[in-house]
Amino acid sequence: MKEYVIFVDGTMQCTPGRGAWAALVHTPDTSEPRILRGGLLKTTSNRVKLIGVLKALEHLEAGSHVTIYSSSDYICNTIGKGWLLQWAANNWISKSKTPVKNTDLWKQVFSLFTNYTITIHYQDGTDATMQKVQSVAHALLSKGAKEDFGIDPAYAKESSAKHPVDPTKKHIVIFTDGSCLGNPGPGGWAAIVRKDASSAVEMSGGYRLTTNNRMEILSVIESLKTLEDPSEVDLYSDSQYVCNAIEKHWISSWVRNNWVNSSKQPVKNQDLWRTLTPLLERHHVTFHWLRGHAGNSDNERCDVLARTCASRSDLPVDPGFEQKQ
Repeated sequence: MKEYVIFVDGTMQCTPGRGAWAALVHTPDTSEPRILRGGLLKTTSNRVKLIGVLKALEHLEAGSHVTIYSSSDYICNTIGKGWLLQWAANNWISKSKTPVKNTDLWKQVFSLFTNYTITIHYQDGTDATMQKVQSVAHALLSKGAKEDFGIDPAYAKESSAKHPVDPTKKHIVIFTDGSCLGNPGPGGWAAIVRKDASSAVEMSGGYRLTTNNRMEILSVIESLKTLEDPSEVDLYSDSQYVCNAIEKHWISSWVRNNWVNSSKQPVKNQDLWRTLTPLLERHHVTFHWLRGHAGNSDNERCDVLARTCASRSDLPVDPGFEQKQ
């Protein structure tokens, strides 16, 4: 029986979003490992790592023993703790009685269990070999050509069912952030607009007295204003206030109720929400919440730009805030 060793990992620009995977495959026939890699235009962190496992296994001789090293708890636990076998036995329904996520990929992994004897181990990112794998994936994500990135069809189908996409419109990726030195206090907003994989436009501004929530909303407004044509937009923000207002349809309810909220009080920051509403009608915008200060480079850059603006001594008046005080 041949013995193979695989180190596999993936990385994301943000999740969901553009992702890349890489694998080092040690084979019994060669002294140097085979390097595999690939990218997807829109997927999730779990899916891109799982696809990396599948792509690595495709290249191995049937009947072999395969040892896999992964930094994904999700993958290691599913295989190592027997969840995969339980899901298959329960017709791909989880313990919580809901359909298993990423069933399309796990079914493929399960089918490979008949071809290989698989052992899986968790390996954290400090391991030298895992760092090499990560560097290959990061390089592809940051410098890969357009043709290096394919479609994750199952994810695209699921995503489009929730948020129908117009393929005739240009696809834009936007990161936004707001900052306030005291709340209220001097504030700044910032955005990064990516109209394609190789270019990014940075913008920022601020007011001498405002609030953090106002800066978060304004960063969305100002970034959408820069789009010349109606576009398909994936917008990433670390503000739950902003993302929930859109994705949970609070703003639609406010409009129907003449800008009165569920507590029968006037909606806060109404001037900005009113400005944002027609922009959301012009563009198809999907909002994604991401955790701030969690290592996403574009989110971190927006944070720096916003805080820098908030620190300026020549900031103008925020009329929507100061005139109401």
